[in-house]
Amino acid sequence: ENGRIPANALTGMQINLLRSHPDLNITARALRLYGRTDSAGRATQYEPALQLKGSAGRGHEVFMDRCATCHQFRGEGGRFGPELDGHLPQEREKLLQDIAEPDRDIAPAYRVSIVQKRDTRLITGIVSKSGTDAILVRLPESQTILPRNQVEDTFPQNWSLMPASAAAGSGDFIRCSPTRNAWNPALCSVRTSARE
Repeated sequence: ENGRIPANALTGMQINLLRSHPDLNITARALRLYGRTDSAGRATQYEPALQLKGSAGRGHEVFMDRCATCHQFRGEGGRFGPELDGHLPQEREKLLQDIAEPDRDIAPAYRVSIVQKRDTRLITGIVSKSGTDAILVRLPESQTILPRNQVEDTFPQNWSLMPASAAAGSGDFIRCSPTRNAWNPALCSVRTSARE
């Protein structure tokens, strides 16, 4: 608010954490500075790319660069987010929407939670196991097991850990809808900017 920290110094996850902070004063300040999280309709700006010819090699590069930390396809990548195996070419529009508007339809298994520990520290991630003795909080490259007696509260969120910039960056758009067997060369990544 006073300009000491540039508004663009925070990541999308950090901004979402502030927008949904348990302290309502922090939430109000974050909303004042950054507005509401609203990716609805963002997919429409990329729809023309669905009609362009792509490159299987570039689609694979984009997947490895932007998606593989969290998602897996044909044995490559992480297992944090949903697997991409089995997408059919006719599902490109749905894949586009899921990428461009990650907050729109979050499956329960991938819902983000903010876990407040008794020492007031917050941990943000996906609570994948919750038992009487402990809970497991997962992040893309790590996980934390918290004894239940260290947990003050858990706050489920309505936003995705997938970065809002996943659909675009340097004019590239992931258009390579993985089929059941391979990167489909007819559907892969294209450059959406004429100057690229």
